[in-house]
Parts: sequence; C-alpha cells; structure tokens
Amino acid sequence: MSTSYPLQRTSLLVPITALAFLSSSTPTLLVAEDNLLKAYDTSTHTLRLTLRVFHAQTIHGIVISGDLILLWGNQSVTALPTPALEAALTGGGEPPAPLAEVKAHDWLFSATVSPAGRIAFVTAHNELLEATYDAAAHKLVLGRIVAPARPGLYAARAAWTAPATLLVAGGTAFGEIVVWTCELPAAGPPSCEVLSVFAGHEGSIFGVDISPEFEGAGGPPGERMRLLASCSDDRTIRLWDVSKASLERGVVRASFGEARETGFGSVDLSAVADASSAPVAVAMGHGSRIWHVKFAGHGLGFDKGQVVMPVYSFGEDATVHKWRLEVDVAAWQARRASAEAGDGGAGKLILRETFAHHDGKHIWAAAVEPLKQGGSLIATGGADARVNLITDDVDTTASGEGSNGLDTLPSELSQLVFEDILRRLPPSNQEYPPPSRKRPEGFQNFVFISQNTLLAASTRGRILLGTFGADLSWEEISYEGQHGRDLAFCTTIRSPAPGVAILGTATKKLFLYKDSTVKEITVMNGKISDIFVVKPLSDDSPLVAELLVMMIGGPDVMQLLTVDISSVTVTSSLSVPGQQASYVATAAHLVGDVLIIGSRHGHISLFQRSPTELTLQSPIVRHTVDTITSIISLPTSLNGETHLLITARDAHYRLYALLSSPKPHLTLLHQTHVPSLTTIESAHISPDHDLLLTGFRSRLFALYNETTRRDIHTHDVGGPNRIWSAPAPASSPLRIAYARAGILLLKTQHHPPHEVLKSGTHGREIRAVACANGPYLATASEDTSIRLWHDGRCVASLKSHRAGLQGLRWLADRGDGALLFSCGGNEEFVVWRVRRLPGAGAAFSGPAVVREAVWADKSPDGDLRILDFDITAGEGGVVVSMVFSNSTVGTYLYDGGQFTLLAKGRYTGACLTRVRHLRVDGAELEIVMAATDGHLGVWIAQRGEPGAAGEYALQTTARLHQSSVKALDMSTLDHDGAEMRLLLTGGDDNGLGITVLQRRAGEYEFVSKTGVKGAHAAAINGLAILQTAPLSAEKQARRTTFATVSNDQRVKVWSLRWGLTEHDEAQLTLLANENSGVADPGDLDVLDGAEEEDFREIVVVGVGMETWRFDLAGKGTLRRS
Repeated sequence: MSTSYPLQRTSLLVPITALAFLSSSTPTLLVAEDNLLKAYDTSTHTLRLTLRVFHAQTIHGIVISGDLILLWGNQSVTALPTPALEAALTGGGEPPAPLAEVKAHDWLFSATVSPAGRIAFVTAHNELLEATYDAAAHKLVLGRIVAPARPGLYAARAAWTAPATLLVAGGTAFGEIVVWTCELPAAGPPSCEVLSVFAGHEGSIFGVDISPEFEGAGGPPGERMRLLASCSDDRTIRLWDVSKASLERGVVRASFGEARETGFGSVDLSAVADASSAPVAVAMGHGSRIWHVKFAGHGLGFDKGQVVMPVYSFGEDATVHKWRLEVDVAAWQARRASAEAGDGGAGKLILRETFAHHDGKHIWAAAVEPLKQGGSLIATGGADARVNLITDDVDTTASGEGSNGLDTLPSELSQLVFEDILRRLPPSNQEYPPPSRKRPEGFQNFVFISQNTLLAASTRGRILLGTFGADLSWEEISYEGQHGRDLAFCTTIRSPAPGVAILGTATKKLFLYKDSTVKEITVMNGKISDIFVVKPLSDDSPLVAELLVMMIGGPDVMQLLTVDISSVTVTSSLSVPGQQASYVATAAHLVGDVLIIGSRHGHISLFQRSPTELTLQSPIVRHTVDTITSIISLPTSLNGETHLLITARDAHYRLYALLSSPKPHLTLLHQTHVPSLTTIESAHISPDHDLLLTGFRSRLFALYNETTRRDIHTHDVGGPNRIWSAPAPASSPLRIAYARAGILLLKTQHHPPHEVLKSGTHGREIRAVACANGPYLATASEDTSIRLWHDGRCVASLKSHRAGLQGLRWLADRGDGALLFSCGGNEEFVVWRVRRLPGAGAAFSGPAVVREAVWADKSPDGDLRILDFDITAGEGGVVVSMVFSNSTVGTYLYDGGQFTLLAKGRYTGACLTRVRHLRVDGAELEIVMAATDGHLGVWIAQRGEPGAAGEYALQTTARLHQSSVKALDMSTLDHDGAEMRLLLTGGDDNGLGITVLQRRAGEYEFVSKTGVKGAHAAAINGLAILQTAPLSAEKQARRTTFATVSNDQRVKVWSLRWGLTEHDEAQLTLLANENSGVADPGDLDVLDGAEEEDFREIVVVGVGMETWRFDLAGKGTLRRS
C-alpha cells in the first residue's frame, strides 16, 4: 500500500505521561506527550524543542542522570545524550537523535542510574533488568535479569545504596509491597534477597517512592534512616521504615512464597505482623485513587525530637496534596526495639495544602525539583494535557500537639489578633463603649481601600488603618463627636475610590472615611444592612459617589444616594419603588440614568432615574436561580452600545446589551459556565483587557483569569461564607484579608504560586467534534461540557447538559450568529446561538454564546440517549432529525426557539446509530439511517401538520457490516436526471462500507455496494469526507478522498474512485496511515475554510485531541477493493 500522500500532525493535546526536570543553564522541563519529548523553558514558558522518540509507542518514563537521559514506554527503551540535548536547547547544535530503540522482555515500570553510570530497570513482574550504555557504539545494551519472586506489580522503585547494590520496592496488584535487595557485582553472578513484605493497604499499590537516607536527630550516632512511601486505590498513603537496621531486624512472612488467596480484607495479618512491618504513618486523602506519591527531596528538618519533611501525593481526582510528615525519633527507636507491632505509628501525616489546577480526572505524571532558595518546584501533567508548575515553600516546622494550624502559617500569611494590635498603638483619647464580658473587642468589618491599605472597624467602634510596607503598620483613626456607639454596630464598609470608604451602621447612620478622618454623612430611615457603590469615583466626577443603600426596619428598603465627598453631604436621595421588605439586593450598577439591581434569588430589575424619582422600566425577570453577585460595564463599544457583564453564584457570567428603545431593557448576548470556580463573586477588566473573576472553588478563594483560563491567586479561606475582602486585582502583590476564629488573616502573594506551562483540554473523553464554517471549533466531552476553540485556544465553556454528550452540529451564520446543536443522554438536545461581538471591544474578545432552546418532547421516563442527529436549514426554519436508543426516529422543525414534530418512526429491535438527510425541503421527508444490525435504510414520510405528525416508512435497505455502524458520511451529486449519493460507513466489525445510492423518479435504490474487511484493526469510530472531485479523464467517475480513525489508534486517508453507473467498480487506495496519539477516539471532522484548496485539516478527538494536515495534491497507487 502506498503512503506517498503526506499526512502531518500539526497539533497535539493528549494526556501527559512523564515529566522530568533537566538541570542546565536554562531551567527546562522535559514533557512526554504521546511519542514526543518536548522541552519547555520553565522561566519563559516557551516550547524550545520537540523530538519524536518512538515510532508509535507512548513515552511512560523519563530519568535524567549525568550525561544520559533514559526514556521508556511499555517494553521499548531508548536514551538521549544530555550534552547534545543541552546544546540544542542553547542553540549550539542540532536536535539529537535518540539511540536505537531496544525491546525489553517485559513491561518496564522504573529505571535508575548509579553515580558510576550503571543502569537498572524494574519490570512489571518484579525483575531487575541490568543495562549498560555503550558510548563507543552509541547504543544501549540489555544485560542480566534478577528476581527473588515474580508477583504482578502495578508500581516499582529502585535506589542505589552502594556501587553494586540496589534497594527495590515493588507494589503488587493485591496490596502488598515487596522490598528486596540485589547485588550486581561487575564480575560474578548477581544475588538477591527479599527483606520485607509490607501489608496493610486494602487496594492495589499504584505508587511507591524511596527517600534519600538521612540521619535522625536523637538516634544512635551514625545510624542512617530511610523511608518508603506508598499509595493505593484505598485512598491511603503509608510510610514504612526501610532503614538498613530496620530491615535487618524484620521478618519476612513465610507465607509470601506459598500459594494463598488473593483479594483484600479476607486474611487477618495481625498474626504475622511485627514491629518492623507496621507503617510509620498512615493518612487518608483524595477523593479517589492515588496514582503517585513523592518525597520532596528537600526540606528535611528536625524540631523538638521530630524528623519533619514534605510529602506530595497525586490523585485520580486531579489534585495534588501536600503533606507534612512528622516522625518522633524516640518513638521510632522504641518501636524498632519492640518485637510486636504497636497500635500506632511513630509518625503522622498532616495535610497542609491541596492544589487543584487540572480539569477532569487524573494526574498521570509528576516531578519534584528542589529550589536553590528553598522549597520545591512541582510539575504535574494530567489527562487534560495540561502541564502545571507549582512553587511550594519550605514547611519543616512541627505542628505540635493541639495546634490549630495558626502557628505554622506560611511566611506570606499573617495572623492578626486584635489585642496584639492595640498593644502596639499609642494611647487614645477617643471614647468608646465599654467592653463586653461575653464579647471581647475584635474585628467587626474591614475593606481594602487601596492595594496597600486596609480599613477596619472593631466591635467597640474603633477605626484602624493598616498600611503595608516593609511591615504592616497600624494607626488608630480619630473622629469628631461621640460616634463610637454608632460605629460599634458597623454593618458594612465599601470603598468607592482609593483612599475613600463609606461606612454603614445598624444605628441608621452613614459615615465617610477620607484623609485619616471619619465624618458623619447622614442619618437614614432604617438600619443599614448593605451599601453598593453603583458608580465609583472617576476622573470625570472625582468628588461624587453614587450609592445604593439597603435598609431594614424602615419605610424604604433601598435608596439611591448621591454623595458630595468634598462637603460630606447628600445632594440627591431617591427611594427605589415597589420593593418588599423581603427583597434582598446583592448587586447594583448605574449606567447613565439607568439603575440595574440584582437580587439574592437571581432577579434583575431596571429603573430610570429622573431628578425626582426612580421608575421601573421593565418587569422584574429572574435570570438565574442563584444570587447575582456583581454588575459591571464593559468599556465603551465601537457602535456606542453598552454591554454589561453580570456574575452569579451559579458559577456563570452573562453578557447583556443594555438597549434604550422603546424602554431600557436587557438582551442576553452571552452566558457561560466557569468550570474552575464553584461561585463567582465579582468581575474586573485588567489593564491588559483580560477578564478577571474572583470567586471560590469550594473552600478556596480564587482570582481567575477567564481570558487565559488560569488561576492567578488561590488561598484556603474556609469558603465563601467567611467575612473577606480583596482589593481590585491590579499589579503585584495580590492580597486577601479574611476572619477566622476571631483572628484577621492577611495573605500576600508576590508571585503566582501556580503557573500553566502548557494548556490542555477537557480532561475527560471527548465524544464529539464539529468544525464550523467560521472561526470556531466545538468539542463535547463526557464531563458534560462543550468547549469552543479558536486558534488552538479554548475561548468558551458551555454547561447545560447533565449527561454525557453524543453529537454536535454547526449551522452556518445567516446574519444573526451561527447555531450549534448538541445532543446527549437523558434525551437532552440543546440549541446554542454563537455570535461575535466586535462592538464589545478588547474587553470581551471571545464569542458570545446563548442557550437559545432546549428540546422538551421527551418520553415519559426521559432516559433515552440521542445517539445522532442531522440538520438542514430551510425557509421555514431548521429541520432536525434525531435517532434514539430505543430504535425510534423523530424529525422536527426548529424555528424561533420552538420544536414542531413533523414525522416519527420506529425500526426493529436494533438500535439506530446514525442519520443523514436525503431530502427534507419538500412535502416528503427522506432520510437514511444506520443501525447496530449493520444495515443502512432509506425512510420516507409525508411532512406532518401541527398536531398530526407523519409516519416514516422503510423503503429499502442494504447490509454493509456484520455488526453496528459507528460512522457515516455522505457525498451528493446529480447525474443524468438522477441524484447520486456516495455513502461511506465505518463499522464495529473493523470494516469500511462503500455504497452508491440512486434516486430516480422518487424511488431510491442501492445501485452498488462493497466493503473492505479489516480496514482497521479495531472498530472505526470516525469517518469524514475531505473532497469529492470529478476525474478529468473519466466524465462518468468521481474521486472521493476521506479519512477514518479507529480504536487501533491509526488515522488513515483513503481515495475512492467510484462510477456513476452500476457497472463501474469501485477502486480504493490507502493514501496515508499514521499512528494517532488519541486513545479511544470518538469522532473525526474536517476543518472548513482551509486557506489552500490542496490541503485539509483533520481533527481527531477522544482521550485528547489532535489535528492533522493532509495534502490533497499528492499521488498514490490504486488498489482494487
């Protein structure tokens, strides 16, 4: 078969399978993605180099030692010379070619290189495989194999303890850890011995790590200590003593070599357990299986007789947990001296922090690198193809018994006790209410009034100003009159401009802070519960603040105030009409003379302001079921239209156009879900015109850049219900203040602790892809979300489905935006309208997406899957045909957000899998469907009237596959008064189906059909036609070029010559056959609008996504099908 047609992969986003830090003049991280090795500069986040390591094998591991970089995957092994790679990275040489690939006899799990350059691998059956690097011949040579026993392993690690001695730990599938030693003398036979078998995990061992040796304080002089860490799908992390002295005292269980039952929890291990086999420490963490555990390699500390070190775990829940291991040396020694296992370990693991920076599931790869200034740089690679860098500070101080955790806070986190602040302040003559015995003085409210200034009110009415400099300094603010009793009941503080604050109290008074003084503004007619700055001070109005004041217990629920800052007076006061006492406003904004108010229950109301009153302009509409949290105006649009961005606690933000005719009203332009946040509290536009969102991710406060889709700042504050304040994000440093247990905590971040080195995808299997005749590519995943992509970057995430998605289709823009249709389980079918908003300016450069309609004509149970659908635009709307998992089909007319049933039908007991329209623009509806019985069938129905749907009747069938049809595409042309359609199918039987369907005089006939058995080595899940063109030398023939993708992870491009008469025999050519990096491929599509007509871009999705570029102008050799 010829492969002369060039098929080149142009982009790749698949799970990251291995990571390693390269110590060189430029800080570099080596990243394994499929069979490619990529080198990234960790300081500039740029891709420096890409090397193809294996032909088709994914890289599973990287080990760097001295002048050699080992790479392996499955049984394949190769290496790179480190100096050559470093020279290529610095521009001093060509990229090095990997050594010739060597095949081991078994799957490889781990590799280690001794200081002298000796190489050893650990296999999946607990064998040690020796290897050497022949520098003269420039190749790897595999050598001796040593094994004390051959259980099936899921994880392994080896460490050199002497020039010819290795310590090996293997985690078995049945929860045991076999620890053994191996002697590999340069001359003479090797030897090995099992030292210990650790049991206790209630699940398979997925990760092990061996710590460096260290000397424990308080132990016998010169005695070295070593630990083994293990993790399992029982969600526990266990630390074991593998010091030489401990292993020598240990007893290998006699039952290890005997036949015994497998499984977990069925055997009592207490009878054979001894002190040496008991874990040093045990902790449970993560939401599911734990894949890796690693020692920090730095930060070993000693405190009050304890050994302290960081440990990191990496889980299926896509999080990193940082643990602090504390080992009591005296208890450790006592346990060693004991012959029996005690009830508790000598140490404990304390969860210090959780990092959640991946989408979907699984962190498959991790690397930890010590930093010169202390701490660790952690790299993680996930199933979402993302690579994150986390900078973690040193944390080696012991927590102590009964600690609440506040005495071991990171250096950038300050805890402020009110009494400690008062002791540092000079005496004050200000009069305050007497202190309460039940309620000591503490922080009542606080707010940042600038990036480096915090204003706080105490429970006794004391006003404090904190200023950040080299240290945090405090001063007490004095005020005129006896306002202490009022300010003791301060309910809210808001800052309308830098250095200015408005204070509201439960005593109905409003105060102004400015220039280190506090003055009373006015007395309201109710207790002030909240204040919203609806129009901040600006250069145009530097002395006027517009405020919406919420009140309880008075005649008015809300009042709109205009405050003159210079004279400290209210120049205008307007009551908001028609509000009930139970109405709770949570956000407000003023645009010109239009006041927009959002409520706790998701309502938005608009009022027109005149000099004397506020008038409700439109009915109050509920836009979400959750709280509206903020309303901001985007910078002025190009066409003068005002755009509002509104956030809510449902983790959505919405973009509206504020229209003035005939009355002020809002039109929804965009609504999107932010999967990285569980609630959104506010929105800001950065100086670089990025959209910044503040919110929460469970307990974590997060500042999130929605434009670049990455975290800027995260910190555990205990959740959104705490009192907290953060200044508007500007330049570094970033700060947040929050109250916890009567203490004010201040977090200052000078540098982002987390950075995205490489962006990724959904993190779950992608089941559908649709390429629009426009700028956007859509993907749908098992995480129930849809993502829109532009130039390789995710620009929108759509969340409406609750079940896994099955299909996507675009309908081209007809003047009011393109339509995107999506279907999935639970009979979910959604229509989205996608527009571009050039008028929004640089503040919102992404697409504006609105969920326009949801199909509601469900079955009584509503539990069917919509497996596929097809759409055709017409004058009366869009015709939509859907096939369901109960062998039924329904065709609807979609127009103006409504679905009208046109026809329905039912097949046999076989499930319908694919549908395409043949003709749906007339009185008859004609479709072709494929099913799990391998048949194609043509169905015809009369277009029904409202309330009287037509019924599909099967006209003709053709069997093409032995089992399910999983992919279908169609090409249409007219010839000699007849409509000819080429139908190409891919099946679960690994074959291709080729059918020519003819329509003449209203009747359909399959004039030819043929197939290709074994076109792939597994089921064909995706098929797309790239081009159909006439053959210049044969007027009665056409050449169709199409692509297929299969579970065998091969992408193939074919050329089919087919005739327009039943006497012409089809001829098939395989033009290209390349290995795909996307496992479990779910779909394939072709990008429209290629710049060159001779090229096509093919998008493959599954566990990841990739793009291929195919040259249509090449030539191949025909073969007869």
